[in-house]
Amino acid sequence: MSNNTPANFKMEYRFKAPRDLVFKAFSTAEALNEWWGPVETRNSVISLDFRPGGIFHFRMEGAGQVSYGRFLFRDIQPPHLLEFTNAFADE
Repeated sequence: MSNNTPANFKMEYRFKAPRDLVFKAFSTAEALNEWWGPVETRNSVISLDFRPGGIFHFRMEGAGQVSYGRFLFRDIQPPHLLEFTNAFADE
């Protein structure tokens, strides 16, 4: 691979829970506030636009630090596919 070729990364995780429940955990602000982020941080949903092209913008607080992140949803096919990119973000 040359330096000009972007690298692709795919991560897959299989949950031991009903598919509908796992999908719902990603699709509502209430659920994301409860579980997203490291266990030692407190998560706050700033905005959630759960649709292809939509953004989940969030704030994480812990150990005296604050950081922000965002998902950019690419493909959503309930309840079997949820494709997004996750990155750090500005406030």
